[in-house]
Amino acid sequence: MAYSIVLPAAVSADARYDGLKPADVGCLNADNEAGISVSATRLTTSEGGLTATFQVSLNTAPTSDDTTITLTSSDTTEGTVNPPSLTFTSLNWSNRQTVTVTGVDDAVIDGDVIYTIVTGAATSSDPAYNGLDALDVTVVNLDNDAPGLSIAPKGMLTVSEPNTALNLEVALTCQPAANVTVSISSSDVTEGTVSPASRTFTPANWNTPQSFTLTAADDLLTDGTVGYTVTLTASSSAPGWNGLTVVLPAQTLDNEPVLTLPSGAMQYGIDWPGMVIDGQATLVDADTYDYDTGSLTVTLTANAQSDDRLGIRNQGMDWQQIGVSGNTVTYSGSPIGTFAGGVGATPLVITFNASANPEAAQALARNITYHNVTNAPLQDPRTVEFTLADGDGGSSTDSKQIIVSKVHISDFQYGKDAGFGVYTGASDCEIYSRVDEYASYPAGTWSDPANELYGLVVHINKNTATGYDQQVLLRFDDIVGTNPGQIPPGATITSATLKPTVTTARTNNITSVHRMITPWTELGASWGDPNGATAGDWVAGIFGSGDYSATSLGTITNTPTGQKSLVVTGAVNDWVNNGVANQGFLLRATGTDNGDAKYATREDATVALRPVLTVSWSATPSTNPQTTTTLKA
Repeated sequence: MAYSIVLPAAVSADARYDGLKPADVGCLNADNEAGISVSATRLTTSEGGLTATFQVSLNTAPTSDDTTITLTSSDTTEGTVNPPSLTFTSLNWSNRQTVTVTGVDDAVIDGDVIYTIVTGAATSSDPAYNGLDALDVTVVNLDNDAPGLSIAPKGMLTVSEPNTALNLEVALTCQPAANVTVSISSSDVTEGTVSPASRTFTPANWNTPQSFTLTAADDLLTDGTVGYTVTLTASSSAPGWNGLTVVLPAQTLDNEPVLTLPSGAMQYGIDWPGMVIDGQATLVDADTYDYDTGSLTVTLTANAQSDDRLGIRNQGMDWQQIGVSGNTVTYSGSPIGTFAGGVGATPLVITFNASANPEAAQALARNITYHNVTNAPLQDPRTVEFTLADGDGGSSTDSKQIIVSKVHISDFQYGKDAGFGVYTGASDCEIYSRVDEYASYPAGTWSDPANELYGLVVHINKNTATGYDQQVLLRFDDIVGTNPGQIPPGATITSATLKPTVTTARTNNITSVHRMITPWTELGASWGDPNGATAGDWVAGIFGSGDYSATSLGTITNTPTGQKSLVVTGAVNDWVNNGVANQGFLLRATGTDNGDAKYATREDATVALRPVLTVSWSATPSTNPQTTTTLKA
């Protein structure tokens, strides 16, 4: 029996002690009568794995060594007890022995359930303990079951047009007290449908998955990837289940063709023959094998004139070429369809056969041309629209402007079809002082793998004893001539712009651009040699100021990255009209930063990053602008 010795407050003349009260002393008066002590009679377990413990000991030493107490659970579906019995002797009678109670997960929504750990009457040779019954322990087992749906797969549900399907495996997360019906619905049946409408789960099959199917709906629209939701709803008389709802994200991937005209407005110069409207036209269609009975329709939808013409460029009959013979269009020598129209406001319509596939249709779109048959057409901008029909009900449309002007614009960019064929006349390379001075970097790509340096590098090091320079040579050949897309001799140069792209920026590394004077070759140029034939045939035996004009055409700030523009009208005009040989440009570093600034090369994997020379010019129009065209209209 526990009791306390109460100590009163001190009485003293010393103010420091007067009134101070010491703590009471707790005491336990040990019983000398037989008895069984249980440390706790109320405990909590859970179906989630929570355990509880209590201790048992005897109050006095038994006269024998065989005092045993059994332990049992009143409901083993809710909780178990371990060990099943305790034995006390004359030596360990006062040692508290620990009993562990563990909750049981029954997968039934049954709430928190009370059960009992029953301490059986002791059996002992000591008559004082034999038959003595200790207090039982009351336990609450907390329920962890809640209504829910187990669904696989998890996350975004994705299907693709026209009719791909995805199975949803659904089960209940715990056993219901009655049947549960799960219904399914789609928020957008124009994108995805679901079946069957419902499934029923019973208390016997609640954890057996049942299937629903989500199927893509082909809407014949070029609408890209469309998101929506799939909703599962439970109905039941079982507690907790009725109205249970799970909303799943879903998306349907589009299968319609996507035709794009990415090159911006077309600049058509009066007196030019048929010019390709968009040499970079792109067609994406992942699941169409052929476009049989489909078509490509090209229409001037705004400001069409009777003297406007839409046509098809005749590349030839070779591999991956578009050919024209009569009203038949071929690709790689095989007919892919027939065409009609293209005069004035009448659309140009190419009707496909079974040999037309996405690759052939893209090549065709890149060879559709516009021209005007007079030398004084209306100069209002036209709008041209391309519509591709895949023959299965899907279609895609894109449009752009056609600017008709007396001013011609010629874009020279390696690998780009600017309207009259792919331009291949650009050359570029990097020359490097003091390090491999006679080595050539003909691809325009100096590589230093250790430092991951790739590209046309301009570099300056002010330490002339150990430093080095890296400079870039760049030239656009075949820009002057009488072929379509070239600048004719005697043309009036309105403007000319050099457009290199900085891929690695340097804040204080500034590029000065100069006109080259000495001829050079891409495969042979180095710091000590312009063409790889005779070492030391630059001026003074090494590349220097005598090989380029000392007068800078201007500077390029090498930050941030991106395409830069520098006006070079004077240089281009000299090449076109003043008999000056086109030796291209020198890009050399100036400024205070001796680090590397890098430019994209003419071989860059992305055509849009390659150097560009854009020239605007005008010339006296001819009376028969179509004499050089090979197009059919």
